[in-house]
Amino acid sequence: MRDQCNISGRRQGLFFIFLIIIIAGMHPPAKGSGMPQDTGFWTAASFVYRCEAGDANRISFQDVYAFTFPQQTEIALTVRFHLNENKGLGLTSFLARKIPGPFRWMRFQVEWLHLEYPDWNTGENQFAALIQFIPRRRISIMAGMAYRSPDLADRKMHSPFEWGHQMDEMNLLFNVNCIILDLKKFHADLFVGNYTWQTIHNTDHLMLGIQGHYRITDHILLGMEIRSGVKGVSGFVFSVNEFQAETGIKISF
Repeated sequence: MRDQCNISGRRQGLFFIFLIIIIAGMHPPAKGSGMPQDTGFWTAASFVYRCEAGDANRISFQDVYAFTFPQQTEIALTVRFHLNENKGLGLTSFLARKIPGPFRWMRFQVEWLHLEYPDWNTGENQFAALIQFIPRRRISIMAGMAYRSPDLADRKMHSPFEWGHQMDEMNLLFNVNCIILDLKKFHADLFVGNYTWQTIHNTDHLMLGIQGHYRITDHILLGMEIRSGVKGVSGFVFSVNEFQAETGIKISF
């Protein structure tokens, strides 16, 4: 039964992605709404506060190192350290984005995540592949699939390259983002979905949040994100099970 459900999910996911591509081709974005054209290196440092049902409040510090190539390809490495609950290395993420030449309003994106929970002697590897498009200047939509592989081996550190465990699963992913403020100094977005950078949930667990930044100088941004998680979407029995707030500085060179 589990295999049958997984096969069905894959078919639905491929159909969903194909539908996204068709819609993107029918609705090109407004002028000036394409992906950023900047190239070069940027880095960011931030503090993350997370409160989750059944878990202690967690405070983390993370670094991001990213480079955007002239061919509209971006790669980013994130390392997050938990400072109290599950102390130590908690998350490693590698993200790669590419804008295909013929479709300037689209972007392909893949992300690999390795999670560690030292206090619980568990870890998890995740891989996501998505397509993003911008049908209108203020709206972007992402859709794709994720493969998640929890590692329950009783040890402090787990391999980021081990896959195929007993509790592996595949999930459909989506994210809808809407720009609500776009000024010279201020920018803010609203988003909803079960995927956002560095976080993958199943379709029964949605995230709703707001993110934005204040431009201190041409090369320095002060950013913030606040989001909440809602479970029980499929059964219409909603419960708020997580809250996360993040703030930090981004510097481009």
